[in-house]
Amino acid sequence: MISHVDLSISIFYVVAIVGIGLLATYRKKKRILSTASNEYFLAGKTLRWPMIGLALFATNISCLHLVSLAQSGFDTGLLNGNFEWMAAFTLILLALFFVPFYIKS
Repeated sequence: MISHVDLSISIFYVVAIVGIGLLATYRKKKRILSTASNEYFLAGKTLRWPMIGLALFATNISCLHLVSLAQSGFDTGLLNGNFEWMAAFTLILLALFFVPFYIKS
């Protein structure tokens, strides 16, 4: 059962996120269509590599890790943990081979 404290914190969080989004929208009035889509998808080409790396990391660590893998770890033990360790090495190898290609292109 969800308590009143949990429900009020969840509602406050959603209202705060929507409020911050609306505030950011109204502060910066953008030109319509071409520049707006360019700035949306490419962030106006203002981001540096640490912010892009953190965004990719946050995308990889999603609700799958927080909910599903915890339950799988409870069911099967360290089996899923071994899969995650191998994924880290695989991502490093992919980064070593694909980053030079992306930088060149």
